[in-house]
Amino acid sequence: MKGRIYGFFDKPTESYEQWYDSMARWIRKHFAKNPVKLLQGYVGPSALEWFQKGGVLLPMFVPPPTAEWVSFVENQHNVGSSTPG
Repeated sequence: MKGRIYGFFDKPTESYEQWYDSMARWIRKHFAKNPVKLLQGYVGPSALEWFQKGGVLLPMFVPPPTAEWVSFVENQHNVGSSTPG
């Protein structure tokens, strides 16, 4: 399932912003863009390999078993960049 890093900058400090920026740069350098465009973001090397071998990538929540989501999951490898339905 998808995760994220999140920064809350209500009282910005330079050191916190530098740390956050360094984490974001590290992710962009070491992870691949998500091959499923609807999900966006980045995918770690192991998750990408798993997807390429037939695994399914999910959003940040377990999707309900509606016809649209079932279709999306079943077709993830056929189109790789579609939206549900």
